[in-house]
Amino acid sequence: MNKWFSRILAVLLIASVTGNVWFYMEYRQNRQRLNAMETLVSQSIERNIRQSMRQIDFLMENETPESLQRLQSAVEELTASFMQWALMNQREEVPHERLQEGLAAMEALRNMLVDQLERQYRAQESRLGDPDRDMLTKVHDQLGRLLLIYHNIQGRLDQLRNPDASDGGLRQLAEQIQETAVLYRHSALPNQHPGYLEPEEALLRAEQFLPLFSVESIELTSLKVRIREGVHTYQADAVTVAEPAKMRIDARDGRVREFQAGTVPEGLETLTMEQALEVARSLMPCVAADEVREEFIYNQNGQTQPVYLFRFTPVIEGEIIMTSDACQITISAVDGTVVHFGSDFSETMVPEVMQQITMETVRSENQPELGRMIYEGKRVIRTFGTRFLPRLTYSYRVMQNGQSTLLYFDVETGRQVHEAFDLFQPVTFKTKITGVNP
Repeated sequence: MNKWFSRILAVLLIASVTGNVWFYMEYRQNRQRLNAMETLVSQSIERNIRQSMRQIDFLMENETPESLQRLQSAVEELTASFMQWALMNQREEVPHERLQEGLAAMEALRNMLVDQLERQYRAQESRLGDPDRDMLTKVHDQLGRLLLIYHNIQGRLDQLRNPDASDGGLRQLAEQIQETAVLYRHSALPNQHPGYLEPEEALLRAEQFLPLFSVESIELTSLKVRIREGVHTYQADAVTVAEPAKMRIDARDGRVREFQAGTVPEGLETLTMEQALEVARSLMPCVAADEVREEFIYNQNGQTQPVYLFRFTPVIEGEIIMTSDACQITISAVDGTVVHFGSDFSETMVPEVMQQITMETVRSENQPELGRMIYEGKRVIRTFGTRFLPRLTYSYRVMQNGQSTLLYFDVETGRQVHEAFDLFQPVTFKTKITGVNP
C-alpha cells in the first residue's frame, strides 16, 4: 500500500513541477510579448508626437490640403497610441485617473484638429485664419510639453496611482489642452476669454428678470464660467414655487440665457396653441424689436408630456431676420408652465457689407447640386462657421434626406456658412412688442 502511495505521490509531484514549469514559460512568453508591445506603443507615442509637431509646422508654412490631411493622420495615430498606452496600464480595481484625463485631452485635441479646424479651413477657401494659427501655435507648444512629460512618467505609471505623486505636469497639461479646445470651438473671441462681470454683479443683474420665470431666488453653483456655442455663462440653481430649476446667466452682461425646469409636467393636453402662445408672449421682453417672427412646433412627447415650442425672432428694417437673436420658449400643454427658455445673443448689430452677390446668383450656382431652393430672406447668424461674429446671409429652404433644411450663404462671398434642420411653422409674421432682453 505504501509502495502504491509513493508512486502516486511521485507522479503528482512530477505533474506539479511540470505544470509550474509550463506556466512559468507561458508567463515569460506573455511577459515578453507585453514588454515588446509596450516598447512598440512607447515608440509610437513619441514618434507621433514629433510627427504631429512637424506637420503643424508644414501646415502653417504652406496651408495645402495635403498638409492638413497629414496633420490629421498624425494626430489620429497619436490618439490611438495614447489610448493603447492608457488601456495597457489600467486596472479594474484601481482605475488610472491621470491617464484617463490625459486620454480625454487627446480626444479633445483630435476632435479640434480633425473636425473643427477642417470646417474653418474649408469655410475660408483652404486658408488658415489668424485664430487657426494662434490655436496651432498653442498646440505645438503643448505637444512639446507632452513629449517631456511622457519621458518623465513613462517608466513609473504605477506610482501615479498615488494622488500625492508628481505626474510631471500631465494633469495640468490635460486641462490646458481641454481649455484650448473649448476656447477655439466655443468662445465668442476665438482662443480668448472676454471680459467677465464679477459673479455677484452678474447675479444682481439677472435678478431683475426672475419674475418672468416665477423664480423666487437664484444661487450660483460655480464661480467658473462655462463656454458653449459662443455664450459665456455662470451656472445657477433657481428656486421656483413648484420645484428647483437650472439657469445660465451671461457672464458678460448678466442676461438670462437659459432657464430649464426640473421636470416636464405629465398628463393630458389642456391648453390650445393660442393659450400657450399667450403664456410664451409673457416672456417676450426676451426680444427687443418692433417686429417679431413667431413660429411653433407641437410635440406630444409620447402623449405623456405634451409641449408647445415657440421661437421668437426679431426682424430688423422690415426684412432682415435676426436668427442670431432668436429665443425659444417651451410651454407645457398640460398646465401652461414654462419648461424651457433659451436665448444665445441679444441686440446684435447688422454687419456692414462692402459688396453683395445677388440671391439669384447664389441660387443659380447651387441649385444644380441642391435641387429646389426656396428663398427665405436675409438673415443674420452667429455660429462656429462665422467665429460667432454676426454675418449677413441669404437663406434658402431645401429638402435633404427628406428633412426640411435651411442653408445660409454669405451675401459677400456666396459661400455656404451654415445649415440647420428646421421644423417650425409660422404663427404670425409680425407682432408689436416692447421690452428688454433678460
